[in-house]
Amino acid sequence: MKANVYQLYSLYMKPVTSIILKHAAMLILTNVLLFWLWFYSPFRLPRLISGTPINIHGIALVSIFVWVLIRQGKQIIKMQPAVNLVWLTASGTLTCFIAEIIIQLIRAFTSDTDKLLSFLLGVISMTIFCAFISFFVAYQLKTKNTRRLVVFIIGFMVLCKLLLQLFPSMGE
Repeated sequence: MKANVYQLYSLYMKPVTSIILKHAAMLILTNVLLFWLWFYSPFRLPRLISGTPINIHGIALVSIFVWVLIRQGKQIIKMQPAVNLVWLTASGTLTCFIAEIIIQLIRAFTSDTDKLLSFLLGVISMTIFCAFISFFVAYQLKTKNTRRLVVFIIGFMVLCKLLLQLFPSMGE
């Protein structure tokens, strides 16, 4: 007998809804703090690592996403040890999606650019990016197979580099 959506929700997601919302709030607060630190604070933080094109704000942002997703994944696995990789990845992606909606709404009110386009691009691109990060974190937490995870990450980086070569406007 097939399970309907409510049964799947009750089995996997309902017990972890508070965990998802708590971690989405953590992402919102840390992202707003980073946004203020880099763009509005009186501190003149450098934008790039000296001598490289590497954006420090981006590294900090990705580090926070990974840290929050690891915390969330560990809490979910502790609560439901039988949770599978798909649901663990989906919960991380949902957390990022909820947080990005709020973050992009805040950004829309502090920017002069096309607000709707900026909002949609930010939510969609960051949610897709976080889905990949969420998969990598969930895979490591569930399988503890670091060698295969490294292969996945290298493959993801190569795919990103190829996409930037094929579509240079994506890197702007």
